[in-house]
Amino acid sequence: MPERVPNQALLSLKGKVSVITGGAMGIGFEISRRLTEADATIVIVDINLAKGREAIRDLGLTNKHFVRADVSKPHDVERLVRNAVDRFNGIDILVSNAGIYPFKPMLDMNFDEWQRVINTNLNSTFLVDQAVARQMVSQDR
Repeated sequence: MPERVPNQALLSLKGKVSVITGGAMGIGFEISRRLTEADATIVIVDINLAKGREAIRDLGLTNKHFVRADVSKPHDVERLVRNAVDRFNGIDILVSNAGIYPFKPMLDMNFDEWQRVINTNLNSTFLVDQAVARQMVSQDR
């Protein structure tokens, strides 16, 4: 009979570097919390500096685990990948979680607000996924 492996060992992400966009609030924060519990090294990426600082404090992390970035901007995405690699020597896991929606009816939204939703929810996923995938390829992943 094979030896039973404890659930904690099966769920261990020790030594893995995880980047979570939109990781300071809501679903992103809960993902950050769960990855921390699984012993992953996490990099929380969020546009909201105050919420980012609060998240790293609540998770018992240090400032090096937070990057303030607007993931709809290519320059910010390049900077966040560089930052994670410089601090933790690579990236193993990506959670593209950043997303927004104005708290107003669609009929009351103007086109600029809609463009911001599209840039954050759709374009940022492409930008971050592409940048992190390039990094992972350079790491032979």
